[in-house]
Formats: sequence, structure tokens, C-alpha cells
Amino acid sequence: MPLSTSSFKRREPGQDLVKLLIAGLLAGLLLVVASENILRALGARASTRETATLWAEHRATASAIDIEKIIIIGSSRAQLGVDIEELENLSGTRVVQLAIDGSPYSAILESLANDPAVTGTIIISTTLDRLQPSDVTGRAEQWLEEFEIEFQDASFLHLENNLVAGLQSISALYANVIPLTRIARSIVGFDDFPTTFVSTQRNRERNADYNLAPYPDVYVTRVMSTLDLTLEQESFVDIDAFDAEVILAAREDATRNSRQLPNLSFINTQLTKLQARSVNVIFVQFPMSGAVAAINDIRYPKAMWDVATQQLNANVIDYRDYPALQYELVDGSHLDVRQKTEFTRNLYRIINQLAP
Repeated sequence: MPLSTSSFKRREPGQDLVKLLIAGLLAGLLLVVASENILRALGARASTRETATLWAEHRATASAIDIEKIIIIGSSRAQLGVDIEELENLSGTRVVQLAIDGSPYSAILESLANDPAVTGTIIISTTLDRLQPSDVTGRAEQWLEEFEIEFQDASFLHLENNLVAGLQSISALYANVIPLTRIARSIVGFDDFPTTFVSTQRNRERNADYNLAPYPDVYVTRVMSTLDLTLEQESFVDIDAFDAEVILAAREDATRNSRQLPNLSFINTQLTKLQARSVNVIFVQFPMSGAVAAINDIRYPKAMWDVATQQLNANVIDYRDYPALQYELVDGSHLDVRQKTEFTRNLYRIINQLAP
């Protein structure tokens, strides 16, 4: 018989552990939210990372047989210049972005041509020199290997890639993983946090916000990359003087090193395969301006472009033939995010006017 009674309720053994777990989760969540806000304040942006696995995911979509699609190949001008959501709304079809920054497209075109599952429309962003296949193995070939060897038979990679790309597209923290000590040093001003004016979406569309880019540095860098020569003069009083020196150097170089028409046999072989499946192929020279356009026109005159493209068994759109496709570009080479939607509408309208 008990000597006394008590109304005290004994605590269950697991209650403390549950509370501890909840407190830990809340603390972790607060840390993540705080880190996200700090990174955004420092200039970081949510951006999906460009990887072979991400590209392979979209290459697999290009082979899907149950959807109508527009496939885009080429380089950075196509990635930065096409508003995918707008093009999908206009066309009523799925748009697959397969362009790769700084990479020739010939290997990707061949892959699509040899794939009987590829149908619909292919838009190829090109310049005259890109019509000549490259012998150099680059990212295009490496990413194709990811698709052809490792990706197709590993369904778990599809899920993993979608999760990773989705998180990177909405979280500056996940897209810019750095040590917390680096964030702290940036807050107090010891380190500058690396910022960028270009971001990538999970559909591989890229946006360039040139309001965030240092001007004229971004223009000068792009022009010098296009020129690929050393200027005798190292400093200039203004952009006009810089442009004049660049154009002079390009003309002197063109006199010494004349460019030849590309051999189109490889391209036309791929076009024949695609057209046998009724794939509509359209070559597009995206807009350029300033000294970048001048260099291109000096090295590859419009008359040379016209002669070469007339030998292609496909429709061709050159921005120089259409005022609606001509834009003043901050870096001379790529559309700003505020220009791309209008450009996409204009391009789609012109495509619809072409003969089938």
C-alpha cells in the first residue's frame, strides 16, 4: 500500500528528444534563411550551374517521341538571346535549349541528325566561321559523351539533376556554396563577394543583366576577345577612339589573312538526314553591334555570307536583313535580358514567314 500519492505527471522519455530535434531543425532553417539573405545582399544570385549532366538531361528531352519541340543549338548568343517561355507560348511547342557557350555545334548537329527520335524544328545560331566543322574536341563532345555513355541508362540521374537544378535556380545559397567564414569576411568588408551579371535557369536559358556589368569594361573585353589580336595602343580617350583602332587592326589583319568560304559538305550531309525525317532546320545569325559587328563584317563580308548560305539546303535568317532583329548591344555581342523577349517575338514572326 503506497504511503503517499502525487499529481505530478512523469515526463515521457522521448519528449525531450523530440523537442531537441525540433529546436535543431528550426535553428538550421533560420541559419539557411539568414545565409540566403546575406548572400543576396552581397550580390549573389540564384543560378543553375552549367554542367554536362544538366545538358544531357535536355539532350534526352530532344529525343522524346511524345512531344512536339523546337531544339536550339549554337553558342552563347542563342542561350542569352532566346526567351524560352515566350517562344513556347508563341509556338505551342516545347523548346529544348542545347546551345553551349563558346562551343562549335557541329558534333551536336551530327548527334541530332543520327537520332531517329529527333523531330520538329532545329534553330541553329551560327556565324560564317561556325559553318566549318571544328577538329578540336571541346565541351560539346564531352557533354555528348555524358549523354551517350553515362546518362541514358541511369534514370536516377534524371531525378537527381532535376532536384539540383531546381534548388540552384531558386537559391543563391545553393548556387553559390562557399564557406560561412567567407560570408562573414564579406560582411565586414575584408573580402569582395564575386558577383555576376549572367544567370542560368533550369531550362538552360541564360539572362544577361548588363545594368550589373561594368561598362565599358564588358564591351572592351568582348571586342578584344572577338578581335583576338594585340593592339599597339594600350589606352584610349574614349570608346570611339578604341573602336577606330580595333577596326583598323581588323582591316590590316584581313589584308594579310583572307578568309575562305567554309566547306559545307559535312553540314549538308547532316541536313539531308534531318530533312529525310521532315525536320525543319533554320540557321540564324544573331545580332551584333559596335566593333564586334564591324570585325565580323570585315572578316566575313555580307557577300561571302550570302554565297555560303545559298549552298545550304535550309532556311537562313541574317539579322542584317531584318531591321526588327537589329539591336544595340551593351557588349556588342549578346542581348540584354530586357531585349530578348521582343527579339524572340520578332524572330518567331520572321520564321513563320519563311517558305517551308
